[in-house]
Amino acid sequence: MANANINPQEINEYLREAGRILSSQTKREELWAPEEGENVIRILPRPGTIKFWITMGWHYGVGIIGSQAYVCPYVTLGQPCPICEMSAELHASEDEADEEVARQLYVKTKYVMNIIDRKTNSVKLFTASRKLFSLILRHYKPGALDLQVLSGLKLSSVACDFTDLQNGKDIIIERISTGKMAYEVSYSVMLGQQSSVDPSVLKHLIDPLAIFPIYSYEDLKRVMLKEAVDLTKAKILNIDKILNYSVTQTQESEEPATEAERLVPTPHQLEDVQYPAPKAVSQPQPAQPSVAPPTKKTPKCFGIEYEEHDLQCKQCEYKELCVAEFKKNNPAYTAPSETPSTEVGNGLSPEERIKKALERRKK
Repeated sequence: MANANINPQEINEYLREAGRILSSQTKREELWAPEEGENVIRILPRPGTIKFWITMGWHYGVGIIGSQAYVCPYVTLGQPCPICEMSAELHASEDEADEEVARQLYVKTKYVMNIIDRKTNSVKLFTASRKLFSLILRHYKPGALDLQVLSGLKLSSVACDFTDLQNGKDIIIERISTGKMAYEVSYSVMLGQQSSVDPSVLKHLIDPLAIFPIYSYEDLKRVMLKEAVDLTKAKILNIDKILNYSVTQTQESEEPATEAERLVPTPHQLEDVQYPAPKAVSQPQPAQPSVAPPTKKTPKCFGIEYEEHDLQCKQCEYKELCVAEFKKNNPAYTAPSETPSTEVGNGLSPEERIKKALERRKK
């Protein structure tokens, strides 16, 4: 549709409203996170797929406001991400200070799913860390797959298809703080009561891509260098979904909601992603090749953190050795530190090191 006949005042109003919507300071009622103590939720299925979650990535501690988080276009959409590229380049350096900056830029993988919060009986988006999600996933046994296919997975003895609308079960997540810091927390997950859910709830599934803005390559590069990014001018890769979600929400708010629809967001169909099926245990598993220990000093994340789709892991010279060590240590996992280093070698700040790497790339 042509934009020639749009009133300039309407365009200005659109830009102001879009800036407010996309602001990271705006509190989103659609998001849910477990509180201290016991939390009861019902995880909802995604139509047309056995995967009830969407994999997304975030970069933390970048930008002018250090607490801001930015969605990684590489992990989320498969599109180039300057932060991932810079993290991989600095990680390849033998300078420990460069490696520390690389770890600060490293993408954190999250798993996003639609749930019913039993406390408010409303549909929410739940973004789980890898550690918490692994506790949830071990209780999931898709009803569409036979037991032979699933036998290769380390599932709980009481695992079931808890997303089934007729015979599924609630999930009980207990959150316990183990220290003063926000990341010092432990979780336990167990199955709750079996109950049926009205299929009409699927009309209210929330598309994560309509909630979290994904910045363009050039804007993310400016964010990485701690340059100001104007939300009203920045290019958002998923802007159509976000604006459509906002408009539909406004239209629905003008009509009285029924009891079943109260407190639930607009329906959006989640985009399906094809993933290979797990191998059946009946198939012989190839023996792990013996690998010689590395002769040079390995990165701090060696054998502890590994993401097969992560650009940094793909380009690492220790990839094969790291994978073997990671599998040996699995399921133990140590999340990378998000605390900026206070000791930077050669008197260079993280931003200066990034700019220096960019200059090397141009030569």
